[in-house]
Amino acid sequence: MTEKEIIERIVKGDKYLFAKLYKYYYSYVFYRIYNFIGNITEAEDLVQNVWIKIYFAINKFKSDSSFKTWIYKITTNECINYLKSKRVLIDLDRIVDTLQVSRDPTKDIENEIDVTNLLSILSKLERTLLVFKYIDEYTYVEISQITGLSESAVKMRINRAKIKLKNEKNNA
Repeated sequence: MTEKEIIERIVKGDKYLFAKLYKYYYSYVFYRIYNFIGNITEAEDLVQNVWIKIYFAINKFKSDSSFKTWIYKITTNECINYLKSKRVLIDLDRIVDTLQVSRDPTKDIENEIDVTNLLSILSKLERTLLVFKYIDEYTYVEISQITGLSESAVKMRINRAKIKLKNEKNNA
């Protein structure tokens, strides 16, 4: 059964398939939220909010992007809204460190520190775009959908960030 067929059946009221979808993506949503806010209890609460939003908005899902990208956008928006309501700043360095460690646990710790130091010269938006592209491995189209930036703006900003990093590394 394709993703589109699953979504169509859920929209028609198939609660069993929604429960399967929930179980399949639960960890993905939880860890995304936890990486943003760093608190397990609050992350668990926000996961429930995200799934309520998904449940009531699933009929609005368009197959322009993958379902995972759509969930990611809802999850990211929920985290940003939560952090704004709490007036908490996102510690993107911690998020980048977490993502790097989870991608390759055998990676040399000194290299991770160098990467984090290098990334610190970038703006939060530039770092976020690089994380989406090279750690999460999203396409430019998916990043555009997640951030609300045009695809060309995403490409331009990622390219500028890469040039900044290259220049900084050459000057070091």
